[in-house]
Amino acid sequence: MRKLLLIILGLVAVPFVYGQNFNVSVSGYVDFGDGLTLVGEAGSDFSAVLESQSDLNLTVAYRSGSFLAYLFSPDRPWKLTVGMTGSSDWDSDVLQLEMKRNVSSGSLIYGLFARAKYITGFENYETLTEGINSEIYGRHGIQDIKFDFRIRGASVVLGAKDFETNVVFTVYDN
Repeated sequence: MRKLLLIILGLVAVPFVYGQNFNVSVSGYVDFGDGLTLVGEAGSDFSAVLESQSDLNLTVAYRSGSFLAYLFSPDRPWKLTVGMTGSSDWDSDVLQLEMKRNVSSGSLIYGLFARAKYITGFENYETLTEGINSEIYGRHGIQDIKFDFRIRGASVVLGAKDFETNVVFTVYDN
């Protein structure tokens, strides 16, 4: 009887132990539209700041995604690091990619037993550079966190080529 009880207890506890890990999912894309191509006349340059024309949505959730993980550990804290990689042709002395979090965005996942939504960091535009730049702290699972991007320093002097980079989000159990 005692062994059977221990086996049942072990099987019931497994989803809760696994459910403490977090997962990040990203949807949407960043597009600057035709902002770079609108030069009015000879001798003109691009706009000083180009705002993104689209949204990037991010969700931080328990890896298992189960309701039970949210029920028994609703306020588990996490840390999200943000960095830029794969930007070999990106001249960061001239061209700057900036990002900020839309403060009013995001909603709790299974928020019945959790305290109010908590997320902090990137409230204002921050310049991204190669490697890990900054951290965002939060609690519980939060979905649809919106980020806005902008570019500074774009100029006709840079020449006609594509500038590409990757923004990397990594979540840690805090």
